[in-house]
Amino acid sequence: MSRFKEILAQGKSPEDAIREAMERMGGVIFSAVVIMAGTIGSMALSGVAALVENGVAVVIGLFLYAAVLLGLFVPAATAIVGEGLRWPFRYRREAASPAD
Repeated sequence: MSRFKEILAQGKSPEDAIREAMERMGGVIFSAVVIMAGTIGSMALSGVAALVENGVAVVIGLFLYAAVLLGLFVPAATAIVGEGLRWPFRYRREAASPAD
């Protein structure tokens, strides 16, 4: 969301800002999910029933989190709320002028 706030502060609409932020950061987030899933999912190969269950559950949860929450819910909620995302703080649309 920090990338989204940066783009929003540049004066773009919330829909354009979330689209651009997802384009820039989506690959990074998905890569992190894949790395975490691979690391934690390796517990599923241990043969211990409790570790297998936990490993599979975490992998499924990570992919649901990445696909549903980050991929669909956050952009949709951002588009619905729109300008309300700026409340109670307002971002200045004009560039800050240096102090004389």
